[in-house]
Amino acid sequence: ACSQALAHAWRVGGTAAEWAALFDEGCAAAEHAGDLAALAMLNAIYSGFRGQNQASVPDYAWYAGEAVRIADLAGDVALRCGTRIYLTLAHAWGGRLRDAERVADEVIALAHEDMHLGLNMTGFSPLLAAHWVRQHCIGFSRAPATALRELPLLRQLALDSRYPEPALWMLFGEVELRCALGGGDDTRALAHTAARLAEPFGVANEIVAAHTLCEALACGREWQPLLDAAGDALRLMRERGVMRLLEPLFLAHIGAAQLALGHLEEGRTAAA
Repeated sequence: ACSQALAHAWRVGGTAAEWAALFDEGCAAAEHAGDLAALAMLNAIYSGFRGQNQASVPDYAWYAGEAVRIADLAGDVALRCGTRIYLTLAHAWGGRLRDAERVADEVIALAHEDMHLGLNMTGFSPLLAAHWVRQHCIGFSRAPATALRELPLLRQLALDSRYPEPALWMLFGEVELRCALGGGDDTRALAHTAARLAEPFGVANEIVAAHTLCEALACGREWQPLLDAAGDALRLMRERGVMRLLEPLFLAHIGAAQLALGHLEEGRTAAA
């Protein structure tokens, strides 16, 4: 019960103390029962909350690494696959692309093309998420054209397989990469698709979609809409305690928009 509640914590928000207490309660129960699988799941899921909602990349990687260590002791393939997806995400968010790609490859090998393996602990397909992380690493490290070719195909596979949440994350990654390369006319359309996909999946995913829109607006140099969208997302994120890992990106968008609009002090404050 504790692990399932935590699995949705990053999507819906809450206070750090609330979710830390739930994690401690679950770990105490798992240790008392000698249940390695439950202990691994709790560490993995809590890593996502600490990393994405509380913006602690070191904690993200530490708890995810602990989950992988325990899962390897337990030996269950689904558990090993499910815990590793948290570790590859932690490395990717932390900018450790070589480590992220290495662990993503481990997930893909463990899954053996089973799109549902590890689903019971993650709530999404570890295999699809691993392929997304792999393309993110390829796109930002050595072959952006390859990633831009593969990401739409991967997104369609996710949608066809009834995994719309990973499809949203793939849109996020694709727009981010396109904008890093100078953007294009289709980025706004992709951002609107992201907003539609995010609706059923909680406020954290709405923040992901909002960042996708901000990337597209920044690419198009639409400064006032960018300022409004980033400001709204920042307020929602702080109010609900979700996806604080993206807070620096929204602040950067606000700073750039304020500067472009001639509001130098406000831009400097956001940048600082």
